[in-house]
Amino acid sequence: WDPVENASLLPWLTGTAFLHSVIVQERRGMLRVWNLSLLLATFALTIFGTFLTRSGVIDSVHEFSASSLGPLLLGLFATIVILSVALVGWRGDQLRSPGSIDSPVSREGAFLANNLLFTLVAFIILLGTVFPLIVEAINNDQLAVGRPYFDRMLLPLGIALLLVMGVAPLLTWRSTNGHLLGTRALGPAALGALTMAAAVWLGAEGLGPVLGIA
Repeated sequence: WDPVENASLLPWLTGTAFLHSVIVQERRGMLRVWNLSLLLATFALTIFGTFLTRSGVIDSVHEFSASSLGPLLLGLFATIVILSVALVGWRGDQLRSPGSIDSPVSREGAFLANNLLFTLVAFIILLGTVFPLIVEAINNDQLAVGRPYFDRMLLPLGIALLLVMGVAPLLTWRSTNGHLLGTRALGPAALGALTMAAAVWLGAEGLGPVLGIA
């Protein structure tokens, strides 16, 4: 969990969330404000990642040599965040859709759950990346946030994402009744169970790898 690699992952997460939620906007005309926020966050996080890479504030094998661009990039990042929040607050009401999600057990409900999970993953990674910098700036103490934190926090979210990815294609738009969902899920669930059993039989160990193979 190198800080520079984390910084490059953050805009990928928010950008991927946007690529999923924009489908809901195209299909149902919903989540316009949310999609705009994701786009603005993706751009801001790209600038933030550049700041971490070029400023020399972190110790990483992937960082460039420290340069005078650090304060400029930090100022640009702060400006983008302030203007983005102001823009969404100013124009958000005009973009907001009058419609709403009819049922959480629907294709758009699954897309929203997908988005929330991606955003939460991005926040946890961002917190683990910048927390040592904040502590050092306040107390001048050296602190490292390593793999145990990320594994403990992200493993449950990763499993939840896998479940959403597996269920979402089985759902219909607007609402899905339980009988239809059960009928559609029977085949994939049986195949997944067989795959998990085969993975364990072949020597796969640990919950994460087994679920990932399934």
